[in-house]
Amino acid sequence: MKRIETEIWVPVPENPRKIKFAGTRTSGEVFAELRHRLESTGYLPDEYFSLSSKWDNGDRRMPEGAQIFSTVDYGGSEGIFIDVYLKWFDVEKNKNLTESFIMGKTLGETEHDLDRMNLIASAVTKAFHSDGVHTRYIRLGEPERSDACVMHLNGAERRLLIDSLIERHGGLTQETQSVESLLRRMTGNVTEYINETGQRPMRLDDFDATVLAIRDGNLPAFNEVYKKPQDKIGELLIHAAGRPGNVGKNMTMLLLAEAQGIPNDIYLNACKRAIDIGDADRTLMMANQASNVRIENDLSVYGDIISYAMSERKQHIAREILKDCSSEHIQAADPRILVQAIDQQDYQMAFNLVEKGIQANRCAAEVIYALTYHGNNRGYFNHLVKQGMEIDNNNYSALQACIRTDSPEQAKLLLDRGMDFDLYTQWAEKDRYTVKGGDTFNAVKDYWENEIKQSGAGIAEDDQDTGQTMGGI
Repeated sequence: MKRIETEIWVPVPENPRKIKFAGTRTSGEVFAELRHRLESTGYLPDEYFSLSSKWDNGDRRMPEGAQIFSTVDYGGSEGIFIDVYLKWFDVEKNKNLTESFIMGKTLGETEHDLDRMNLIASAVTKAFHSDGVHTRYIRLGEPERSDACVMHLNGAERRLLIDSLIERHGGLTQETQSVESLLRRMTGNVTEYINETGQRPMRLDDFDATVLAIRDGNLPAFNEVYKKPQDKIGELLIHAAGRPGNVGKNMTMLLLAEAQGIPNDIYLNACKRAIDIGDADRTLMMANQASNVRIENDLSVYGDIISYAMSERKQHIAREILKDCSSEHIQAADPRILVQAIDQQDYQMAFNLVEKGIQANRCAAEVIYALTYHGNNRGYFNHLVKQGMEIDNNNYSALQACIRTDSPEQAKLLLDRGMDFDLYTQWAEKDRYTVKGGDTFNAVKDYWENEIKQSGAGIAEDDQDTGQTMGGI
C-alpha cells in the first residue's frame, strides 16, 4: 500500500518534472485516511479510534516534518489502549514538541488482545513510513473467543490461505467484508492480486468490481469499469465520496462527470460521506455540482449539508459551504440550522446565516430559548434582528419566548418594530402556559401602554393580517 502523506507537494509551473512543498494536509484528512486503511484491513480497535481533543475539529494543519509513533499499554481500569503521537520541531518556540494525535481502545484484556493492539500500532507505523510493506500476521476468530490466535505465515502458507479465501468468497454473504479485510491485510490490494492470478472472487460484476477498486484505492482498475454500471452511479458515488485521500477525490470527480438524474437522498448521502472524512474541498465540489446531477434541483441541499456538518462537529466544512452558497440557497434551507449554530455557540455562523437571508421567522422562538439557555446571551438576539433576521409582527410565540425567558429588553425590541402587545395577550389567552403577572410580563405591558401606545408607535390592528415583518432595516 502507498504511504499516507501528511505533506502536499505540487508540480513547479515552469518545470513540471520538479515538485515543490505547498503546505501540509489537515489532521482530519490524515485521520480519515488512516482510519479507512485500518478498517479495510480489519485492524480498527473495537471500542473507539478517534482524534485527540486538540485535533478533534479536524481543521488543524499537520505540523511540518512531524514524526508519527504509537504506544500500546493496558488501561488503568479496563481495556488496552493505543496512543498515536506527533513529534516535531516548532520553529517559533525553538524546541521539540510532542502531542497526542489519536487514541484507540479495545475492551479485551487477554494476551491475544495485547498482541492485536501491537499489530495495529505496527500497521499505523507502516501507513506513514513504508511503501509496499504489509503486515505478515492475521487474526482468526472473534476477539473474545478463547480459541482466537495470532499466526505467522510463511510464503507457501500465505498463498494457500489466500487461494482458499478467494475460493470461498463467492459463497459468502455477511462475511464478505471480513474476507476482503483478510485478503487486503495480506496482499495490500485485492484487485491487484486478482489481476496477478487471474482469479475473480464472487464472479464480480461491474458494480462489485468498481466498489472493490474504490475500497482498494486502485485508480487504474477503477478507470476500467466505473462507466459500465450507469444505473448505479449514485451508489458508487457514496462509496467514492467516503474514500479518503486524493485517489478518493479523483474517483469522485470521475463519477460526477458521468452522473445524471441521481435521486436527491442518495446524492445528499454521498455529500455526508465526504463530510464524515473531513474533506471540505470534496464536500464543496459536490455541493456545487448538485444542481447538475440530481433528479430535482432542490435548492435546500446547501442547508442540509451545512446542518449535517454542524451536527458532526465539522464547523470548518459548514463555514466553507456557507461562504460559497448564495442567498437563494440559504433562503431555501431549513431555518433550524440557525438554532444549531446558536446551540453550538457559533455566533459568527449565526450572523452569516442571517446576513444571507435565512428564513428564521418560524424558529424565532427557538432562537430566543437557545440564546437564553447558552450563557444567557440575550444580547445576541438584538444583533441578529439588527443584522436582518425577519420576524413576522404576528409571530407571538417569539414575544412569548421573550417573556418566558425573562428577556424584557428583547420583548421591547419586538414591540418597537411593530408587534402589538394587545393582540399578543388575546392570542396568549389560548395558551395555558402564558406567564402573566410576573415582573417581565408587567414590565413589557407597562412599556407597551406608556411608551408605544402613548407615542403612537404601534401599528394598527388592520395591519396585523398582512404578515408584516421586522428586521432588515
